[in-house]
Amino acid sequence: MRVRPLGPFRRIIDVVAILGVLGLGVLCCQQVLSIDGAIEIRDSAASPTDAGSDVQDALETVDACGLAVPQGSCASCVSSQCCTQLSACAADPKCAPLETCLLACGSDYACRATCVLQNPVAALIDVPTLDACVATSCHAECGMACGQAGSYTWPDAAQGCQDCIENSPACTPALTCAQSAACEISGHCAYACPTPDCRAACASDGGDDNALVNAAFLAGALCYQPCLIGEDWSCVNHVVWPPATSTTQQVTLTLGDLSTSNSSPVAGVSARACKAGDESCSPPLSTGTSDDAGMVTLPNLVSSFPLGFAGHFELLPPAAYVPSIFYLSFPLSVTDARLSLSLVPQTSFDQAFTDLNITPLAGRGHVWVVVEDCLQLPASKVVVKPDGLTDPSARIVYVANGDPSPAATSTDPSGSVYLLNVPPGTLTLHAIPDATGIESSAATIYVEPGMLSIVWLLPTAIP
Repeated sequence: MRVRPLGPFRRIIDVVAILGVLGLGVLCCQQVLSIDGAIEIRDSAASPTDAGSDVQDALETVDACGLAVPQGSCASCVSSQCCTQLSACAADPKCAPLETCLLACGSDYACRATCVLQNPVAALIDVPTLDACVATSCHAECGMACGQAGSYTWPDAAQGCQDCIENSPACTPALTCAQSAACEISGHCAYACPTPDCRAACASDGGDDNALVNAAFLAGALCYQPCLIGEDWSCVNHVVWPPATSTTQQVTLTLGDLSTSNSSPVAGVSARACKAGDESCSPPLSTGTSDDAGMVTLPNLVSSFPLGFAGHFELLPPAAYVPSIFYLSFPLSVTDARLSLSLVPQTSFDQAFTDLNITPLAGRGHVWVVVEDCLQLPASKVVVKPDGLTDPSARIVYVANGDPSPAATSTDPSGSVYLLNVPPGTLTLHAIPDATGIESSAATIYVEPGMLSIVWLLPTAIP
């Protein structure tokens, strides 16, 4: 049962995997953290890049269409090429401090990353519009190789991240995204969202998620370690779920085949939406069957407003796939939510038991967990601990290099771990990153006999 790197939520990660390396990653964290004001950077070395504002203060600036920009070729270029966007940004109290700081940094990406940390923004129009103009007309003059790229990780990793992107095939698609206002808007929208359904909706908000996807695949694959992808735990113990945008919600599930590279659609899946805690799903809130595109819409989702629906979905596919239950570890936040889920072929599942020398036991269920970090990216080096799982026939198997491995003791970049031959009943799961030793996520699910329970462990909201 080989696990593709993007796991069971391929389309969501397709759209936002770029977030950790190409667009506004720490902005998402600040939204989740509800941080106000400046942030202390972890790097204790005193230098001009310890704070982007220090760099700006040390330079003489000129008025570039209302925005203070250091004298030089960057100021001259943006004044002549991006004056309209500069003026709009200067009038925006959230755009002006960020862009003033960024334009002072030039090619110093630790400085750029510090600017982003100190000036959180959300789904604004002025920032992505100005960024796209600068990347299109003045990226050389303003030191923006590959667009913003390495500006959006932690300052002590930013230059290494940028160098990796700049010296790899990821540079061209990264610059293409940065030069597109639609792509930049899509990224900003996604980073303002602490839940996957909100992020998945961003493409319909005037954005361009295809450009994000093209850049994400290359940058995410080639610069995973230098850009610290899947290792951001800054939001732990600070997460606050967003309120639902409506008291009436529906979800459209896109169901694909895990074993295929393009997540081939799975038709004929009988789906039921169930209330949280209603393991019998009687009666279901909504039912439907996936069409030839693998899509099924489930309306009439009941929520505990102001938070949205947080139940589960029973998925009974054709016999070629393992019947599954997907548990939400987060409340849906948008009115018309969209999620992409993968189904495991029965032959792949059976082969995994054979390869692991494990016999599937009658009357038992199985669990597939995908751990995510604060940027909603699959997290590596995480241990998952289930409460009360003492049955010696139950097995916990992590994924290593894309395959379940009995020797692995924590997650690999897929973020995946399997719990096999689990007795039926309630199971609470805890995710603990090796880097912090502090629990990042917890979720309670119910294990059904003969079914695969699936859950994405996002960092858990505070009580």
